[in-house]
Amino acid sequence: MTAADRQTRLPVVGIYALDQDVERTSSLGIFHHTRNLLAALARQVAPGFHLRVFLSDHNADTLSPPAWPAWMSVRRAPGGYGTGVRRLWADHVLAPRLARRGPSARRRVPSPFRAGLRRAYERRCGRQSG
Repeated sequence: MTAADRQTRLPVVGIYALDQDVERTSSLGIFHHTRNLLAALARQVAPGFHLRVFLSDHNADTLSPPAWPAWMSVRRAPGGYGTGVRRLWADHVLAPRLARRGPSARRRVPSPFRAGLRRAYERRCGRQSG
């Protein structure tokens, strides 16, 4: 988060992708959607919120856009969390810990396709989705 973001106290929206693993998933749809979403967002001008992306060392290289704009930041956790106990631990313990680091508008990590991102988009575009 930049100094300007801290001064204006922009809302923080999070995209949780710690558990996405291209090698272990049974469906690549959510993985490709997240990768394309991050790449498309990175090409946009600053939308009036700060986007915090939660990735693991295992998926960061394939999910990261070519360049991170100043209004986006990444929280990168060591290891991979695609399946089993490690995935449960990441979902219920690691993600909340990562979300608590630094200033945040909320103390939870929303799913990538939930209302927070939709509301921010609607405010920016001035319309409601159905």
